[in-house]
Amino acid sequence: MPKRSINSIKNEETIDKNINKIKDLILEKREVYNKFVKSTEEHNLVIEKVTDKLDLELHIMKPDDVNHFKYILRQRHDKCYDLLHECSAKIKELDKEHYNLVTENSKLF
Repeated sequence: MPKRSINSIKNEETIDKNINKIKDLILEKREVYNKFVKSTEEHNLVIEKVTDKLDLELHIMKPDDVNHFKYILRQRHDKCYDLLHECSAKIKELDKEHYNLVTENSKLF
């Protein structure tokens, strides 16, 4: 049986390191997704409560109160969109790095 060359040993070590990096990237993507889901649930809950309050009590509210609640809604919607763009950009970045590592591993294998 032929002996393994130094290059094949280095390639195996590099592949193992890349596999560990890929695992870490997957965990990081999961954390970003969980952050997005948790924050979105919070924003949606606030939006729902404020919308219900506006729907039910609009006729007895002062105009300043209505403007205040509309401001809250606008602010929460903006935060949701910002969060969506931030998380999707982060996941795209992690995906790109993930695929680069997979490509590198395929070249070494």
